[in-house]
Amino acid sequence: MEEEPEIILPPNSSSHFPPNLTQALDLETQGFYCKAIDLYETILSHSKSSPDLYPPLLRLGRLYRKICRYSNALDCFNKALNLKLTVVSQESQEVVPVLLNIAETETQLAKYREASAKLDLCKQILESGEHKEEATNEKASLYKYTAILWQQRGQDYKALEAIQKTLEMQSKFLGENDIEFVETYLILGNIHL
Repeated sequence: MEEEPEIILPPNSSSHFPPNLTQALDLETQGFYCKAIDLYETILSHSKSSPDLYPPLLRLGRLYRKICRYSNALDCFNKALNLKLTVVSQESQEVVPVLLNIAETETQLAKYREASAKLDLCKQILESGEHKEEATNEKASLYKYTAILWQQRGQDYKALEAIQKTLEMQSKFLGENDIEFVETYLILGNIHL
């Protein structure tokens, strides 16, 4: 088993200098989720509230969700959304990624009504933009999370319809060997008709 790397702060670091974000990303990609979480928490604790904290909050929330700490994930995503809303409007396409993460997490917490409201808002935003006809990763994710929500609620036919839209969108911008296709087909395989 590979030994976990030690967290190394940048040279001349002090309590006022946050650790390197790149190091947290490296730990995350290497699968050292708990170490990455600790490092993201340290980064956030040493930083003043600003829109620049949006990316680490989003990544921290995703890590918490990966290790099934859904309440912590939801807290991070809501903080990220609030930060994002300080620089863009609620109708901006820039809020869609965090809203999708909130919806996915709320689905895991069986907060279906709340998740459905977030997905509806995402759909409204994505269909009102200048690129409403384009297949995008956000639109594919919207349909994928909608499929998961319908499946969790026992609405398999609606889930199947949403996952088919996901595959249709993904085929327009992903390569045929992309991992996203595998994940989508796994969801499809879990839908029981």
